[in-house]
Amino acid sequence: MQLIAPPLILLLLLRQVRVVTMAFNGNTRLPLVAGWDNLLANWFTRLHPRFRTPVNSIVFVSAIMIALSLAGQIGVGVQEACQLLENAAGILYAFTYLGLFAILLFGDAKFQRKPPL
Repeated sequence: MQLIAPPLILLLLLRQVRVVTMAFNGNTRLPLVAGWDNLLANWFTRLHPRFRTPVNSIVFVSAIMIALSLAGQIGVGVQEACQLLENAAGILYAFTYLGLFAILLFGDAKFQRKPPL
């Protein structure tokens, strides 16, 4: 057991880092696309000249994530902080799907183009 547990813990840690990185990359692109659709300010659509990444969108999402993470940990223990962050992640994930379905249900009248048969 002593030989199996450390590599498994390392693999779980690497998996978690990968999941957080993937989620962060996806979430930083959402304000960029909303800016392209003129739903947010043009400031979110500016790309880095060399790397072509949405720098302002990354800064905005990073600031929001840091603020929410710190707000969830003020005056609480480790277990409660973990539970608060997990609950907040689930609620924000649900809001994303709510927004997606709201577009389908209530946004149809705004779109004039119909797809071809």
